[in-house]
Amino acid sequence: MKLKLMIFVSALLFIITACGTDSTYDEVESEKGQALVEDEETIVIDVRTPEEYESGHIPQSELLPLKDLPDALDSLDSDASYLLVCRSGNRSAEAAEMFVDAGIEDVTHLAYGVGSWEGEWTE
Repeated sequence: MKLKLMIFVSALLFIITACGTDSTYDEVESEKGQALVEDEETIVIDVRTPEEYESGHIPQSELLPLKDLPDALDSLDSDASYLLVCRSGNRSAEAAEMFVDAGIEDVTHLAYGVGSWEGEWTE
C-alpha cells in the first residue's frame, strides 16, 4: 500500500511540475502603464482593430491587431520590453499569453485597457 501511495504522489508531483510554466506576464493599471510608456525602452503595442486605433490611441503605440499577431511574433525582438494594450484588457491579456508562448519574457499588459487610460491620448 505504501508503495502505491508513493508512486501516486510521485506521479502527481511530476504532472504538476510538467504543467507549470516559469514564464508569465505582468499586468498593470493606468498609472504604472504610463510609467512604462515614458520609458523609451518599452515598446507599446495596441492589439485593437485599425478602426479602434484610428478613433484614438496612446501616442507612442504601434498598431498590431490581435488577429495579425501570430504571423508577426517571429519578427519581434524577443529581448525587448513590451506593454500591450486593447480596449478592455481582454485582448491584451490574450496577446501577452501569445508573447510568452513565443519566448518573449518581458511582457506587460494594461489591465482594464485604454478605457481606463489617464495618460496622453491621440485622436
